[in-house]
Amino acid sequence: MSAPAAPGPVAFPQGRRLALLGAGLVAAALALAAALTVLPRIESGLQREARQADAVTLSLVVQTIDQLVRRFDPVPELVADRPHLRAALADPDSATQVAFANEQLRLTARAVGAGDIVLAAPSGRVIAAASYRAPEPAVGATLAHQPHFRAAARGAAAFFHSGGVGADSGSLWFSTPVLDGIEVVGVLAVRVDMGEIAAGWRDLNGEIAIADGYGVVFLSSRPDWVLRTLAPLRDEQRAKIAAARQFPLDRLRPLETTLSPLSDGVVRIGIGTGEARETYLVSSAPVALPGWHAIVLKPLAPLTAQARRTLLSGVAGALALVFFGVVLAQWILRRREIERSAHRARDRLEARVLERTAQLDATNRLLRREIAERRNAETRLKETQEHLVQAGKLAALGKMSAALSHEINQPLAAIKSYASNAATFLDRDRIADARENVLRISQMTDRVARISTHLRNFARRPGDALVPVRLCRVVEQALELMAPTLRARKVEVSVDAPDDPLWTMGGEVRLQQVLVNILNNAVAAMEDVEDPRIEIAMGAEDGAGDMLFIAVRDRGPGLDPLTADQMFEPFFTARADRRGLGLGLSISYNIVEDFGGTLAARTHPEGGAEFRVRLRRAPDPEGGRTA
Repeated sequence: MSAPAAPGPVAFPQGRRLALLGAGLVAAALALAAALTVLPRIESGLQREARQADAVTLSLVVQTIDQLVRRFDPVPELVADRPHLRAALADPDSATQVAFANEQLRLTARAVGAGDIVLAAPSGRVIAAASYRAPEPAVGATLAHQPHFRAAARGAAAFFHSGGVGADSGSLWFSTPVLDGIEVVGVLAVRVDMGEIAAGWRDLNGEIAIADGYGVVFLSSRPDWVLRTLAPLRDEQRAKIAAARQFPLDRLRPLETTLSPLSDGVVRIGIGTGEARETYLVSSAPVALPGWHAIVLKPLAPLTAQARRTLLSGVAGALALVFFGVVLAQWILRRREIERSAHRARDRLEARVLERTAQLDATNRLLRREIAERRNAETRLKETQEHLVQAGKLAALGKMSAALSHEINQPLAAIKSYASNAATFLDRDRIADARENVLRISQMTDRVARISTHLRNFARRPGDALVPVRLCRVVEQALELMAPTLRARKVEVSVDAPDDPLWTMGGEVRLQQVLVNILNNAVAAMEDVEDPRIEIAMGAEDGAGDMLFIAVRDRGPGLDPLTADQMFEPFFTARADRRGLGLGLSISYNIVEDFGGTLAARTHPEGGAEFRVRLRRAPDPEGGRTA
């Protein structure tokens, strides 16, 4: 028997093969159609998710900038109210005032976390800065070209930003005027490093940029975008930037950008050209500072690649239900992760806001406490100064006591002699001679009374109010007080006064004390001079129509450099016998400063020392010509 034949391959009919091929082609066509239909939807979904994540990122960026503005915006006004800053502006050549202002600004900058705090004169020159210890301090620089300084010099608070290159991330300035009453006497500006803003971006997704009103990107997570513009700058814009020295003009080149809208209001932007071109989804929002916009850009390439990977994994893994399940599961997981990320970001933001708010509250409390302490210290200082002024007057009276005693005893002796002679004349019935002696007694009594009145007025405590004072009268009264001392030392005094009355704002008794202190110093300086002379001149200051001067020159040896530098400091005296407390000139300096004037001294070119008192001019209260 022969063996059975082996079974051969199953042969499909030609028609079935064609049907299977057609079914395969239809399935492939359906799969391709499904892929072409589903892919845009997947991309749209990913873009929506990216936009939601970008919205959270944009909110964090905006809130970071808003928080920084709220943190530093009130600082300039609080610091500018400090009296020692006005004192430094009033006397920028005083090393003591400027050194104290520098140190106080440094401590304040460290307390509030500012990059620098500067104090500028109305000319724009920085006279004090928190960075005075730095290798390149701001002291001596000028802010005159910067818009925020010009606005603050006109009396308005202002802000300004500038861009940096490389490690310099740029600066943000908050400026306010320094007022003396209603007069702007300077500008205080607080500088914040832009790195303070970018420090909070490290944990955020996407590319971030901050652009100003000119469209200049001055801060970005992409270094190659910094100092690029969103659109070409107009000539007037470039001129304003150059005038303010805000950005280096050679770096301001426009980004090659193209905008195209997508569905659901999404905007797509292309940046760059050729192979370097990148496409992003854009989200933007304004921030607290005028003209500023925060921009968050999400790259589209990763989203497109992710959408294609999702589609391919679905087609390879299963047909419609499996594919749909995988995409749905992935979408749900991504949705939950986005929500968790948003919750975490929101929790971090709330914690950061609470932390920064607590820091700001603590700083404000510290500043308020410091202001209260300084006001108390100023009150105590004023009381101490008043006591020192009174002690100085009494000390001056003590110095003049011997001469005053002689000045009073001399008319008293004459009164006694005239009274004895009058009695003798009456006994001899010489009525006319007796009457003449009585008249001389009356004159001597008036002389003693006049000396007593001057002493009483000089010794009493003066009031704080500033009133119109006639300079000639003050000089005459000071000379009458000093007359016994001047006669005892045989000092010749000449006074050069104009015919028109000169009036100034001040206190008559305190200004009298200033002149007595200066005259006492002049007399003491001429102890060894054979022909002691004092020359007093007064009048209107040349080139300053609203200022008057009193110049007192002696014929002593003049001032050596050490004495000239320290003579107005408390407890300094150049006398070899160390007589006195060394407070007379220091008190006189503060009195003149309280009147809004200045007291200076120099060695006269022709010899001797010259003290010059400059005082504000006041209208004539008697209705005559204005002095």
